Amino acid sequence: YCNGQLVSYARNFEPFAAAGAHVYGVSVDTVGQNRAMVEKLILPFSLLADVDGEVIRRYDVWDEKGQVSRPAIFVVDKDATVRYAYVGEDFADRPGDQPIYDALNAPGEGEK
Repeated sequence: YCNGQLVSYARNFEPFAAAGAHVYGVSVDTVGQNRAMVEKLILPFSLLADVDGEVIRRYDVWDEKGQVSRPAIFVVDKDATVRYAYVGEDFADRPGDQPIYDALNAPGEGEK
């Protein structure tokens, strides 16, 4: 499921580019594992290593019972305001792409 979502964003990257967005994936995988995944899937964005789960826990997406990170998407603007947040209940619970694209183009506070 993770790979499918990454590939979807990679193959439909235009909305991210048009919005001037910086895209990053965060996982508990190592830097080397993430580098290999970027190369294998030909991703136009980076995967960041959070091996200890510090960021994952900070965003409250760590599933203590399952001891895994739940799938989550956050759109954060340049002022660090979370414009969109989706945290799945399990590994297969993921949002469609359109709400993310909509959040990229939604006016921020003070914008029209």
